[in-house]
Amino acid sequence: MYYKIENKESGVYKKLYEIRKDELRINDENEQAIKEKIPYDWNEFLGNNGQQGFIRTRTFHGFVFLNPDEVDLKVWKKDTNGAFIPNRRTKAGREISSFLNGLPNRGFFRVEDSLGLSRLYGKITLPYLEIGKDSVILLYLDNRHRPEDPNVIEITRAEFEQLNK
Repeated sequence: MYYKIENKESGVYKKLYEIRKDELRINDENEQAIKEKIPYDWNEFLGNNGQQGFIRTRTFHGFVFLNPDEVDLKVWKKDTNGAFIPNRRTKAGREISSFLNGLPNRGFFRVEDSLGLSRLYGKITLPYLEIGKDSVILLYLDNRHRPEDPNVIEITRAEFEQLNK
């Protein structure tokens, strides 16, 4: 189900806005930390781009480096899809792997808790949260979730997509 929150003075808007801003800040800081730690330029990564799993921030497991000939194979090994992942057989590779796994992240329970939603079990749809046009909060929730806050307004998919451009 698709929802929006337009009332910027409401408590639920403020909570969700801060959650999303925090996630975006973490994504930027993690990417900056990776640029400082890894000396190679990259244009793609292996992992989640955020909001696709239980972790709502980006996770990094490997990279597609722009100049693969420069890559230190004591630290990295080439994966079957052409990306480089940490070579866990070496100390340097384990250090990079630990670094990537230790980057700050945020889980999806924060969104549910801010909306006062109960935990669902079994097959679930993870919550999607974004700040859309004109700073409107956009949500996509499991069909079994029913937010009770009057500021959380159910909308159509077409309106959701229009606000999320």
